[in-house]
Amino acid sequence: MSLTALVYVSFAKNKNMAEDELKAILTKARDKNKQKDITGMLLYRNGFFVQALEGDRETVTETFDIIKDDPRHRNILVLYKNKISERSFEDWSMGFNVIDDDTLKSIDGFSDFLDKPLTMQFIKDNPSHVMTLLNTFKRVT
Repeated sequence: MSLTALVYVSFAKNKNMAEDELKAILTKARDKNKQKDITGMLLYRNGFFVQALEGDRETVTETFDIIKDDPRHRNILVLYKNKISERSFEDWSMGFNVIDDDTLKSIDGFSDFLDKPLTMQFIKDNPSHVMTLLNTFKRVT
């Protein structure tokens, strides 16, 4: 099996998703990911998603194809898709965190990252910010 990691960002069609809707997404993702041996992390803040998926290359690609067709997303941008030697989120079928202002301000070098207007160009120009964000929430979750 060839392990692959895929990280993408997207914007929610509905910027103010209800907590119940986010929990439903998470529950469904965890169940399906366990069945498919996919691990990862999902972050959400004010209509902005960051997700990392890890697993068999074909399975990750198939899962991402389903995500791309989900009408709750728009402006999906893949930041990273590469072969990996080990999983970063091996214990999580899908780690999850809603980023609040206090947590955001506690991340070194990120105090204003998600307070700035998020555009696809900003994300394209700053992919390392997204990876740092994922890794920070891996440590605090």
